Amino acid sequence: MAKDALRAPRRATVTATAGLLGVTLVWGVSFVMTKDALGDMPVADLMFERFALATAVLLALRPRALRGLGGAGWRHGVLIGLILAFSCLTQTYGLRTTPASVSAFITGLFVVFTPVLGALVLRTRIAVTAWAGAGLATAGLGLLTLETSGGSLIGTGELLTLACAAGWAAHITAVGAWADRHDPYALAVVQLAATAAVCLIVAVPGAVGRGAIVLPFRGADWVTLGYTALLCTAAAFFMQTYAQRRISATRTAVVMTMEPVFGALAARVSGEHLPLRGYFGAALVLAAMYLVELRRAPGGSRHPAAPRAVSAIVPRESVFFHSPPVDAGSATVGPVGLRAVATTHGTDALDGSTTELGTALGPVRPLRVP
Repeated sequence: MAKDALRAPRRATVTATAGLLGVTLVWGVSFVMTKDALGDMPVADLMFERFALATAVLLALRPRALRGLGGAGWRHGVLIGLILAFSCLTQTYGLRTTPASVSAFITGLFVVFTPVLGALVLRTRIAVTAWAGAGLATAGLGLLTLETSGGSLIGTGELLTLACAAGWAAHITAVGAWADRHDPYALAVVQLAATAAVCLIVAVPGAVGRGAIVLPFRGADWVTLGYTALLCTAAAFFMQTYAQRRISATRTAVVMTMEPVFGALAARVSGEHLPLRGYFGAALVLAAMYLVELRRAPGGSRHPAAPRAVSAIVPRESVFFHSPPVDAGSATVGPVGLRAVATTHGTDALDGSTTELGTALGPVRPLRVP
């Protein structure tokens, strides 16, 4: 019986890790699928339909989700949604002219940008590892883009994707500032709805010229719409909620950094090829992500470092659905399809009811929609 009691948490850990790995795989593959769909559909039209569908699904699951959300919650949700819309639109417009594998790795730079943005906006201190990560990421970006933009250092598509990564960093900072004040599910719905509204506004000029919003007309395009709206957002949100309550922060960070790797593998399978220097650049970007996420914490323990912009202001209690209280540490939850950010300080800080979490409460970087 004692062995069975030990096996149960292990099974839960394995299941959670596999589920989280599945989420990163879903996100990674979405780069290739979205790029393919952009050959048939305008960017803003596809993004509007994606976020509108995701919003409808969340409201169908919890029809009363927005009850009780006050004026401040609506304002914060809309503002965060504007940042989310900027990030998604710049990423997708950039993806039209940027190889999917390059887009995946550049997008991952939000991990490096977040502490830098926190220092600029919130005047927090930047760790030495963050500066080192920024240097590695810059070198990696140069190697990744040197040959993909016609001989220049960086092209328009790469610049847009870089702006997208900065947008994700801004989103993390905003979510960290406001998520603790409101119901996370309601905030997610408002953010997604605001993003859909912005995408619709951007789509209107083209729709007027064509006479209508463009709907998917190939079977593959419908699959992409359903895949990104349902799997990359709603399903990924619930899986993250489940997984990150059951595995350690370090394991979560390592699994999450696999997203650009899966994106590159999917691009390779689809026939996309990087030059040799591109692979070296990808390795440097991945190393920068690991350096920032898995820096050595005070006291000698290793756990992923939530960006200081967030860790300085997030609440001292988990805001995940049904998560037990945490006395030390922090967590925020962002919109569906975005990663969340959290920091913890080891098991000593956890209430006795949270022993199933392992060595630390899983970080939740605000949910990013790839």
